[in-house]
Amino acid sequence: MHASEPTTGRTWDWHFSAYGVRPRVTISWAFICGLLAAGVARLNLSVSPALLIAAWLAADPLMGAVASHLLTLREMRLLVRELVSSPYEGNQPLPAEPRTNGQKWRDITQKLWKDLTAFPGLLGHSLAALATAIAALVIASFIGPYAVALAALCLLGLGWIAILTGDNAVEQIDLAGGLQSTIAFLLGAAVMSGLSGRLAVLAALLLAGALLRPVWLRTRLYRLGGMMAAVWAGIVTMLLWTRQPVPAALVGCIAIADWLCLRYDIDQPLGFLSTQTPWLVALLLIGLAAGQWA
Repeated sequence: MHASEPTTGRTWDWHFSAYGVRPRVTISWAFICGLLAAGVARLNLSVSPALLIAAWLAADPLMGAVASHLLTLREMRLLVRELVSSPYEGNQPLPAEPRTNGQKWRDITQKLWKDLTAFPGLLGHSLAALATAIAALVIASFIGPYAVALAALCLLGLGWIAILTGDNAVEQIDLAGGLQSTIAFLLGAAVMSGLSGRLAVLAALLLAGALLRPVWLRTRLYRLGGMMAAVWAGIVTMLLWTRQPVPAALVGCIAIADWLCLRYDIDQPLGFLSTQTPWLVALLLIGLAAGQWA
């Protein structure tokens, strides 16, 4: 494995290979559920298959590749922090006169460029992340303005996760996956022109669940379990409010059974499958129920 690649211990699901662009089942599943959430009536519209493929490419492989490169580049944050806090190294003398902010940042930029050129893999990941992000935005522009906004929001979120979160690679991957799955859900609805205010509220609940659930299953903290229960309760309440009692009851049963997932190890293949199945089934039920709102 390349020295710049993050080691997650979950190569069977989240292997971020250098410059790799590969789909993931969970993200593609969320995209399909977003298509269903747009409404069954809209599925009969003459939407170009090329447009559907383009939306899927932007939602899954391309955004996944951006996440891969950005998470690999998380050590740049430590480098910049070191440069800002201590721009001079070794026995270099301090300047006799105070330097302006422009001089400080010029030194930082020069040092950063020197390190990038000394470590070609880091520069390669930087350029690849930029190119893939531009490709995702260009593809989203063919779908519509809402798709561009969603893609930009996802890119900003991935950048925030890679730069401002901690050094736990598995935790960063979980956060990036939760954000990407929610954006894929909304992009699936956007390509069918099925976005609405109620769907945005539902997506906010799904985002909270997608971000909290992996951490809760791994840490088994009761306060996170309480927050996850609140997310499930919000989803069920919204389904009841929109007069979808059967999906609400089924999602409520899944929420209760979700506590049984605590006995599985999410970092093992069988445990990951066992813990992901309830959430994926619930996402399908939610997509089918939301499709009746149209």
